[in-house]
Amino acid sequence: MYRYFSKYKDRYNVQYAVIDMSGPFRSIIKTLFPRAQIVADKYHVVRQVAWAFENVRKAEQKKFHEQRRKYFKRSRKLLLKRPENLTPTEVDQVESMLRISERLRQAYVLKNEFYKVMDSKNSYEAKQRLARWNMLFYGYNLPEFNDC
Repeated sequence: MYRYFSKYKDRYNVQYAVIDMSGPFRSIIKTLFPRAQIVADKYHVVRQVAWAFENVRKAEQKKFHEQRRKYFKRSRKLLLKRPENLTPTEVDQVESMLRISERLRQAYVLKNEFYKVMDSKNSYEAKQRLARWNMLFYGYNLPEFNDC
């Protein structure tokens, strides 16, 4: 990969590099394009939030007895689904699960509010939504979301 980019290094004035945020990619971009602003790609940013939510779900389900733990494990996709895509029956199921655990409810809110940030139509709307997300994040104090 280094040889591929190095032959273009002097030809292009790269201003932005959209990458996943793994260490090796970051160091290659910083080495080859020191003035480029590194931007995390949307997929990997959203995935971080989904992983944080999943970590909360897993931690909470470990506290339950076996039958409830299995139910939560099987409901993973339902909890990850966007609320606007839930059927009325699924809404009832999600609401009953969120009543059981306050931490899970908070993580669910954070996940969905972050989806709203990513769905913003312009930078002004995105900044407003991100400010709201940050307020919720600091208010909830869920360490699983620190990397987000």
